[in-house]
Amino acid sequence: MGLNGGVGASTIATSLIAYYKEQNKHVRLIDTSPTGDLSYHLMLENTQGPHHTPYGEVVMTYGDMNQIEQELQKASEVTIVDLGIHHPFANEIITKANHILFVVTPSQLDYLKLKDMEEKLDDRTIICLNKVDSGKPLQYSYVSLFEKDFGHRPIVTIHESDEVIQSLAGGVPAYDRMKEEFDLLFSHMKGAVLSGQ
Repeated sequence: MGLNGGVGASTIATSLIAYYKEQNKHVRLIDTSPTGDLSYHLMLENTQGPHHTPYGEVVMTYGDMNQIEQELQKASEVTIVDLGIHHPFANEIITKANHILFVVTPSQLDYLKLKDMEEKLDDRTIICLNKVDSGKPLQYSYVSLFEKDFGHRPIVTIHESDEVIQSLAGGVPAYDRMKEEFDLLFSHMKGAVLSGQ
């Protein structure tokens, strides 16, 4: 779940489907965005409904809650939901999740937003600090602050990388190029997973 647009949650959701496919799991990824954002990440036709990919099934719902509910009922070893915090049915969808992956950047805005939600964070919560740039020392201050205030939950850092841009340009998940970092993040998850945009 992304607290803001642009934090990289859809990039992580597509990497998560690739990770589980590599584990030989039957995987489904449900895109809840009103614009079919995941179609751009995997170079899919931007049409509503299921799309078969080398990584598993990706379902574009355009935010249609009836379709999202139907898709959540379908059998799969792993179901990933790419969900933004502002989706009108976010709370309803979250109640069904085994894990909730919050994707944030090491910034004041994301820190304050997560702090405001702290009472909602439970033992299903995993925090991903995404787009950490080693050339920006201020970001490391925020990484330390996230670790201090939320460190009783799993926190994993993903560094800014040209590999992500190259993956997006090629229509493949960033996981294919950054397995080591993503493996550390995804090792905290088992079963059905909720992710976000």
